[in-house]
Amino acid sequence: MPSFVSRIRALCRNLFRRTAVEQDLSAELKQAFEFLVESKIRDGTSISEARRLAAIELGGVEQLKEQIREARAGYHLEVLFQDVRFGLRMLLKTPGFTVVAIATLGLGIGANTAIFSLVNGVLLRPLPFPESQRIVYFEGKNPAAGITDSNISYLDFTDWSQQTDLFASTAAYWVGTADLGADGGEPEAVPRAGVTTGFFSVLGVQPVLGRAIVPEDDKPASFNGGRGTVAIISHGLWKRRFGSDPAIVGRVVVMKSRPLTVIGVMPPGFEYPEQTQIWVNSAVNLSDEPRDNRAWSAIARLKPNVDLKQAQTRVSAINARLDKEFHETNKGWDVSLWTLHQRLVREVKPSLLALLGAVGLVLLIACANVANLLLARSAARQKEIAIRAAMGASRTRVLRQMLTESILLSAIRAPPQHLVSRCVDVDVARRRAATRADRDRLSRPDVRSRRLSADRHSLWHRPRPSGFEAQRHQCIERRRTQLRRPSPDERAQPSVDRRSRSRADAAGWRWIDDKELSPSPGGETGLQCPQCPHG
Repeated sequence: MPSFVSRIRALCRNLFRRTAVEQDLSAELKQAFEFLVESKIRDGTSISEARRLAAIELGGVEQLKEQIREARAGYHLEVLFQDVRFGLRMLLKTPGFTVVAIATLGLGIGANTAIFSLVNGVLLRPLPFPESQRIVYFEGKNPAAGITDSNISYLDFTDWSQQTDLFASTAAYWVGTADLGADGGEPEAVPRAGVTTGFFSVLGVQPVLGRAIVPEDDKPASFNGGRGTVAIISHGLWKRRFGSDPAIVGRVVVMKSRPLTVIGVMPPGFEYPEQTQIWVNSAVNLSDEPRDNRAWSAIARLKPNVDLKQAQTRVSAINARLDKEFHETNKGWDVSLWTLHQRLVREVKPSLLALLGAVGLVLLIACANVANLLLARSAARQKEIAIRAAMGASRTRVLRQMLTESILLSAIRAPPQHLVSRCVDVDVARRRAATRADRDRLSRPDVRSRRLSADRHSLWHRPRPSGFEAQRHQCIERRRTQLRRPSPDERAQPSVDRRSRSRADAAGWRWIDDKELSPSPGGETGLQCPQCPHG
């Protein structure tokens, strides 16, 4: 212990009192030289000859000092500080090279840092739900009809839940938008979702105020009888619309002229699906629900030790039995199971990976350019390196100096790298803020009356797949092409009309005639999903 303490003291003295240590070393060497001179004089040698012989015996003073420095504590740190100081002087000596190299590295590494942060947050980091890898999403498909991604039927979902024991809990939901009014205030268009009882238990999230939807709430609502439905609101809506009122539970709000009793408030940040602000009980009447109403989405939580492949096999077997039992409505229909994380990132994953590869290539080019600059600079310093080698510097010492300068160069690039990554993050945040601002702007009545009226009376309406508004518009455009209503001149050709209707029936659509709805601005009529619950 005493030797350790003394070594620490010596290390601190050598590092932080270097001038005094060097003075003591010079004094000791001078005293040793004088001692040798005196011993030579006592042996009968003249003073001049004694000094010459003492210098020869003692050796070179600087070489001797270097040997002593190598033996004392903290020598390697001292050499590192020397290399850093010399490296900084060399970088300042060539400002053009330094600025170009730092800017090149900062651009390459900054772009990679920003994009990797995005990829990490979207693709690599799990969803903020307990054991999110066990949450699966049901996606309908009908390869015979050319449908690869569709919503599902609620009755099919009920059969999957009841005829298999692989799921710890299941839930179905639909999404839409409706006007919300409270306390006589101005109505606000908010995204809403109708969910079944197990929705929040599947996700593993519970309200911070109030309670979740229970089986007693998940029954068909009878508005004529005076009993409304219940609702759970998001934390953001609670703060913005109701001023974080702690007595919000039990209050009645109005949505589409229907009373809703608020029974809970969700935690901050929870807005699944599709930035939903209010969740209502689905209130499905199984006796009135058609099996071909494929307007629902569904999620489930797998039991422990059950993998996705097992669940897919079991559900596909159930669908095969349903195809035989309900051949008219279930012909060719099956379902694909995805983890919820895979389903949410499926659309953006190829783009993000391509972007990550592109910025990786940019970093590779930046490193190659800086390496070429360093090689050219090393060629220009051949004379300096030769002089240092002639003065006794070893090859290891020279290489260590070059390595220190390269590390300094890569460390100094941190400010421009941070600037580049910060600019990318600010741009992403600005786009998100613009998206929220557009959504808030569209919620105002003066804008909503112009923008949302077309959606409310659209003849090409189909429930959008959960989580992806853009996918809904793509689906609409695809159906417009595949299932176009014949023009008046073409109505004389029954074969064209029959083909269009047969494709519509296979896809689970219902034809809307001119007499049922007025024509759209373009003069088209179209299709509608039967008994769509979105409103």
